[in-house]
Amino acid sequence: MREALLGMAGELAQKLDLLKAELERRLAAETDAGRLASAGGQTLYLHGRADRAAEWERAANELTTSGYAVLPGEPDPVDRDPSRQEVIRQQRVETLTVCDALVLVASPDGRAVDADLIVVGKHDRNSARSRHDRLLPCALLDTIGAPVATPVRRNTARIVQADWLDATHDPVTPVVQRWLNEKSQQATPP
Repeated sequence: MREALLGMAGELAQKLDLLKAELERRLAAETDAGRLASAGGQTLYLHGRADRAAEWERAANELTTSGYAVLPGEPDPVDRDPSRQEVIRQQRVETLTVCDALVLVASPDGRAVDADLIVVGKHDRNSARSRHDRLLPCALLDTIGAPVATPVRRNTARIVQADWLDATHDPVTPVVQRWLNEKSQQATPP
């Protein structure tokens, strides 16, 4: 009888541990969702390239004026040295781990957009997410329009789970706020 009780107690303890882990996951998801829905105050990783600093600065200034924290403090350098590129990526991933969302600033250079979607929007974001098990939604902020917004690029963005935000006619902040609210509603557990 004692052995049977110990077996049942062990099974019950395992089920309670699983239940506790699920509850913690749901609470973390609710916290992330609540943070995204706030009217400002979120920390956004605003990725842009140094050779397109004007577009990055315009978006960063608009977002910070509206109450968002923007990291890093400048666009990423464009470097061809593989060892320097790796250092930049490691710094990016480390910074991403403390951010609430990732926003890629589109460039008129379609190949740069392609690379940013895959390298930053997919690989670096997934690395950051795996380190801290956070939602970290991603979007491409399109202020360029037709030359960049091709069906193939839009589908690639969808495949890597990056939303396409059209800011060709609207100010950046309302577009980003709507997106964060949508992501908040999607992230709220049932």
